[in-house]
This record gives sequence, structure tokens and C-alpha cells, in this order.
Amino acid sequence: MKICMIAQVEPSLHKGGGKAQYFLAQAWRRMGHSVKSIGADQLAAESQTTGTPNTQLSREEATALFIELHGSDYDIIDVDHTLLPNAPINLPNTLIVGRSVLFEAHWLQIHPPEKLKLKTRIKNAFTRCFYSRSKTPKEALKYLTQRLSHTDLLNVTSELDVESAVELGIPPTKICRFPYALDQGSIDKLAQIEAPSTSEAPQLVFLGTFDYRKGCLDLVQCFRKLRIQYPNLTLTLIGSKGLHQTEKEVRSFFNAEENQHLNVHMTFAPSAINELLARKHLAIFPSYYEGFPFSVQETLAAGIPTIAYDTPGAHDLLPKEWLVKAGDIENMCIQLSQIITDPDNAERKNARSLIRQYNWKKISRDTLKCYETHLFKKQRD
Repeated sequence: MKICMIAQVEPSLHKGGGKAQYFLAQAWRRMGHSVKSIGADQLAAESQTTGTPNTQLSREEATALFIELHGSDYDIIDVDHTLLPNAPINLPNTLIVGRSVLFEAHWLQIHPPEKLKLKTRIKNAFTRCFYSRSKTPKEALKYLTQRLSHTDLLNVTSELDVESAVELGIPPTKICRFPYALDQGSIDKLAQIEAPSTSEAPQLVFLGTFDYRKGCLDLVQCFRKLRIQYPNLTLTLIGSKGLHQTEKEVRSFFNAEENQHLNVHMTFAPSAINELLARKHLAIFPSYYEGFPFSVQETLAAGIPTIAYDTPGAHDLLPKEWLVKAGDIENMCIQLSQIITDPDNAERKNARSLIRQYNWKKISRDTLKCYETHLFKKQRD
């Protein structure tokens, strides 16, 4: 099989947006297939609009041009669904798969709490209204549905993604669901992380960018409420850089006393993850929507009980008793408090057992089998 994978950014082991494509490409190459993996950022950088020097095509335009020029060279094109062209794709012998790393419908329908200046609120409202060349979120969803209709298959990662896609009118027969996983080397490494002792002051950790989609305001409130009950509680933020670019910006969300019990790591080397997660009692993940979060898999692999919002991503990864309704800060604190007051090694073992069902070897094999089935059906019909 000749396969082309187009992600938003160049597929890489260390970039969340292209990590899944990186692992899949590696696995399929080992199976003997020819795989080209490329980022739309690369396609855009390499392109220039004809007759307009020094002007790049957008990622979407560059992707559409690449598929038009080279699509027939491949049996399968697996492309990030946000890059899909608006016009129908006429490739009768090539399977076109729209891949959802983070399903766009959630971005249009779920609105996490934000704390923004008036100027920023106006700018964001304008962006949201006119995103995808549409004037309203309703029209943007219609535009998304139109683009998805031009694919042969939509590949999503979670149960809630499937529900959302069906609500948009995508036939269930055109939807497949395959999760993501950590590579076995990372799982083995994280399993070596040292557990905290019961006599240590409780340590809470959040792994991910400190932004509104990931519930940063809810995170602050949870920490504040928990510290009333546990004054010696510390919070460690790992990989915070994103919407907020500096540690000063992140710390501005916390008061002076809270900052004394706060550790902030804006960025980190992958090799340092064991040291950063060592001796943590529990993890919090109040994200309002995800794809299939690697960060939650990492805290679980480290044996850290993780309490999260019951939203796309965590919904499929965690047991019901570790899930809380989005925005329910009171119940989030109750669930976290139960783990603090009753530290149990069984909980850590349970955390590690949750990710054993996710294996790249099986996921890559099952995904390709599904693609081949749909490709043969398309060519036959």
C-alpha cells in the first residue's frame, strides 16, 4: 500500500498535533507499506501563490493543491479533517480519510470559561463567527459537514466524537473510531516512577498547556478550594506554555500564598518527564474537550490516579468514578480529596492497568485493515 498522511504539523514524536501520525507511519512502514508523512505547515511553506511573490498558500489551500496534484499516486490519503478541501475530491481509486486529532465540532459547540480582556473577547468572537469562511457557529458546522461529506471515511478517537459526527449527519457507516496510545518504551519508563509515601504532603499535578480549553480557570479554583482543607498541598504544572507564553502570566492567575506552593514548568524535555512526575499523589485534568489525550495516558502510566472532566477524550480513558461533569468544581474537589485522604497503592495499580488496552501495534493493524476494507469497497463500487 502507498499511504500519505497529512497532519497540521510535521508528524513528530515530540509534537502533540502530529504524534499519532508519527506512530502510525512508523508502524505501517514496519509492516512493509510505503508511507509519506508530512505537515500542512511544510506544504504551505513550500508553496507560493502563482504571480504573487513571497505570498504563501494557507495550510488548507496547500493541502488541497497537494491532493489535486499527487493524490492519485496513493492508495490511501489520511488527512487532518480540518485541512479537507471544500470542493469534492475526484480520486476514484484512492481512499480519502479525514482524521480527527481534535474534532472541530467540539471547538464550535463547547465554550470553556474564559477570563479575557475586552479587546481579546471581541477578536475571539470575530474569529469564531467567521471561522471556516462562515458567519455563525451554525454555519461553520454546516461547512464542516460539507467538507466531511467529501471523504470516504472519518476517523475519530472517542465515543463522544462519534456521537457528535452522527449529529452532524455523517452516516455511521462512514465513521471509524481508533484511539491513540503511548509507545511501549514510554510506558515502561513511566512505570519506573517513584511513588510518594503516605507521610508526604499531598502533591497535585497537571500535565498540559495552561489555557482555557484545558480548564485553567477551573484548575485554579480547585487548587484554591483544596488548599483550605489541605494547606500543605502543592501543585505542579508541567508543559504550561501555550496560550500563556511566560511563567509570570501563568502565576498571575494565583494569589501570593498559592504561588508559594506552585511549581511551574513552562516547557520540559521528554527525558525529564519521570523526574517531574515522581512522588505525585494525584493528577487533575479539567479539560473541556480533547482528542485522545497523551497527557492523561502519561499520568496513568506513571501510576498517578487522575480525576478529569467527563468530556471528549477523558470519557473513553478513565473509569466513571474518576470522571466529573464539566464545570463541577465542587465534585472535582470531592473526588480529589478522597484520593488525598485515602492513598492506596491499589489506585496506582488501577491507573497503570487502564492504559494496557491501548497498544500501537494493534491500533495500527486494525486501522489499516479498516482502511483496506473501505478502499476495496470504493474501488468495487
